[in-house]
Amino acid sequence: MDFIGEQEEKIQQIEDRQKEIYRESSSRKRSIKNEEQYREYQIWHMEVQEELDELKMEKREVKKQLQLADGIIKEDLYTAYYAVSEK
Repeated sequence: MDFIGEQEEKIQQIEDRQKEIYRESSSRKRSIKNEEQYREYQIWHMEVQEELDELKMEKREVKKQLQLADGIIKEDLYTAYYAVSEK
């Protein structure tokens, strides 16, 4: 259960960072006034896109771990239920 709590916290941290990046991107995009600023935005966006891709992969992996943990818990509960009901 502690593991699940930690993984859910990781997901929340990832989502918070993603939201932060999206907000910043939107803000930067709105503030573009000329071609040079647009180029700067594009450079920044390419760098941030790498981080977003990494965050998405990490989030996907954490969700897989959560599914595994959930499956293990359900299997243990199922086994415990039948072990107790047989006695």
